[in-house]
Amino acid sequence: MTTITLELPEDVAAKAREVGLLTPERLTGMLDEALLRQQAGQRFFAAAERASQADGPVLSEDEVVAMIKEMRHSPDGD
Repeated sequence: MTTITLELPEDVAAKAREVGLLTPERLTGMLDEALLRQQAGQRFFAAAERASQADGPVLSEDEVVAMIKEMRHSPDGD
């Protein structure tokens, strides 16, 4: 377990405390979410880099949007 000390403006700390954001569980959850978003962003940009180097047709923005809509509406998500 790691102990972290934060310095926050008193008004921010008071508001965060009022809504329960300064508990170890809530702070851990927020950090976990932030880490997952960062990792997802890194995976996205890595995939985009690989895709930009792949041979094949270049899709228009409309084609990409149509493909995304099709995937979202497919029954199995594949």
